[in-house]
Amino acid sequence: MRHFLMVSTRAIAVVASCALPAFIHADDVAVADRRPDATGFRPGDIVLQHRADRLTSVLRELTQSPCSHCGLVVPRSGQIVVLEAADNGGFVALDDWLAAGYRGEFAQYRPRDMSPATLAATLRAAARLAGRPDDLQFELDDHKIYAAELVFRAFQRGAAMDLVKPRPLGELQWKPHADYVRTLLGGQLPLDRLMVTPAALAHSPHLELIRSTFPAPVAAAEKRRKDLAAGRLLWPHAVDDPQVAPGYSSPMLHGAWHGAYSAKRLQPATARLQFGLTGEFETGVFQEPRKPEVTFHTFGIPPFVAAGEFAAIVGFAAGSPARAAACILDGGDRLMGVWQDDQGNRGLFSLVREPAAETPTAPAR
Repeated sequence: MRHFLMVSTRAIAVVASCALPAFIHADDVAVADRRPDATGFRPGDIVLQHRADRLTSVLRELTQSPCSHCGLVVPRSGQIVVLEAADNGGFVALDDWLAAGYRGEFAQYRPRDMSPATLAATLRAAARLAGRPDDLQFELDDHKIYAAELVFRAFQRGAAMDLVKPRPLGELQWKPHADYVRTLLGGQLPLDRLMVTPAALAHSPHLELIRSTFPAPVAAAEKRRKDLAAGRLLWPHAVDDPQVAPGYSSPMLHGAWHGAYSAKRLQPATARLQFGLTGEFETGVFQEPRKPEVTFHTFGIPPFVAAGEFAAIVGFAAGSPARAAACILDGGDRLMGVWQDDQGNRGLFSLVREPAAETPTAPAR
């Protein structure tokens, strides 16, 4: 079977082992303490995080950055909230926005030397961008908008400031995920398409880092080395390190997964899958907005063919089956892949693993 997601072992190993950008540092806090109170944020701040369940999480691989999503802190009804690119208006309570990030990690930036009048103009420009359709094709236009574009346009129009210089897709690390990128961009690979990314915003000379809860590069590299040695990481091991076993097999799918799934014509949907102890498919549904749930009838997975990817045949209660190809990322917490059926329909999925349910303990006698 031809795979629609061609991810070479070597390419993924390079991405996985790449040192994180210089803006990342470690706060000596526990994960549970990573959400500061609202007094630490001001209107105009830019917040970055990783959303493991968003289709746009491919940005994390394209930019070799820990961040795939961003938003702008704005005032609203006497509170400060986060404005993000979303079809529903995009205003999210600050605590909810931070909690939605992968492992609760985030970075906070603040514009340098901005006058109150310029800041107010920037916030007004941002508000005018709210509610536009989410742009999964990453085009710098006014018809649709994506997260980093919203931040970029707000400062460009409100403060006459280009936070970063847009870069063409061809300069990003698109090759390991060529089929996913091609599907996301409507079947094409427009390598000259200019893009703004959260990773680029993190390096803007116009922004000052206020705080970050991402691991420091040295600590992250050391943790990855230990995890690989203990077999806890699902990234394919480096071909020049025979001492590290890949430890990659279908039982690692055990548990519940949920996230984003695109249906025909890349219409966004949500999906949930459940796999048994040996990785066998148990249940699954997906749902488009304002439509009934559609049940996955089958999700057949042949033996894993390579460390880093697997194939599947996806059947539905009605309609023809589809072929899918996926890989497990984020240390085993995310499934990302593509699907295609015999009628030429195709789409994407990016699912995050749900926390395992805790076994209740018997009360003490």
